[in-house]
Amino acid sequence: MSVLPCLMTVPDLLSNIIVGHLPLLFSCANDSEDLSIEDIQHCTPRYWDLMTEPILAFDNAMFTIIAAHVGLAVGSLSRYSKTRPDLKPLITRLLRLETVGIFLLSERGHGLDAFNIETTATKVDDGYIFHTPREEAAK
Repeated sequence: MSVLPCLMTVPDLLSNIIVGHLPLLFSCANDSEDLSIEDIQHCTPRYWDLMTEPILAFDNAMFTIIAAHVGLAVGSLSRYSKTRPDLKPLITRLLRLETVGIFLLSERGHGLDAFNIETTATKVDDGYIFHTPREEAAK
């Protein structure tokens, strides 16, 4: 019995999943049409076709990648597409899956445990005031 060595690192494996599977999923869910900024901003039927694609019920990791990419990365940037034309090329690359967007939220004392993040933000007239209640909640 021979044992084959693992030739892929975790980043390579994730890269293959993203490069190989996401475009296929996007095209299946949207009849080969590109998802648009408007689809994401207004949660159109094309957006929901992607987010409710049946295969995602069996692959939570893929759903998480898509939700972060479409909802958090593209969704956050798309709000500024009209006032920040310099973001348009990046948003276009994200929508074509030439670039993959991620989201990271962490605190020193909690790592990536977003449910226990202690920092709060309060909206004020000229922006936000961030409150970090203790040193462990620092970024």
